[in-house]
Amino acid sequence: MVLYRLNVDVMILNTERIFNEENSMQVQGQCLCGQVAFSLAVQDKHVHACHCQMCRRQSGGPSLSVEYVAESLVYSKQDSVHVYDSSTWGQRVICANCGTFLFWQSKDMSYVCANVFALEVDLAEFAMNMEVYIDQKPALYAFANTTEQLTGEQLMAMF
Repeated sequence: MVLYRLNVDVMILNTERIFNEENSMQVQGQCLCGQVAFSLAVQDKHVHACHCQMCRRQSGGPSLSVEYVAESLVYSKQDSVHVYDSSTWGQRVICANCGTFLFWQSKDMSYVCANVFALEVDLAEFAMNMEVYIDQKPALYAFANTTEQLTGEQLMAMF
């Protein structure tokens, strides 16, 4: 397990990321204990569910997240921010004090998403529209709404 303190000053950001300011929304968020607090601009109000084994192990179920603009992330409290290298290309950002999962990010920051439940938003305004790693989803649960569904192989082909 590789756990280390995040140095926000040296984060590599992909400035070519395309985002529509009309659809974006500035939001606040925090971990369970409040030692990590932040603001960011969500790309839109589309929630994605990840069924991969790592997300399920980390969260106790599928991870539900929203894409955000990497450049928009600003920490107002960051003493307990830690990054876990979960794969050769991805990282999970957590609060080291309470363990709250906050963000998933590609190491080059070209794709970033936030735990929708860590955001201070009206969840009634959001809708789940995609499920990824559908081939790893166990049969014991299912979502009621219809979504776009991608296997792990299909998702990886997009990057």
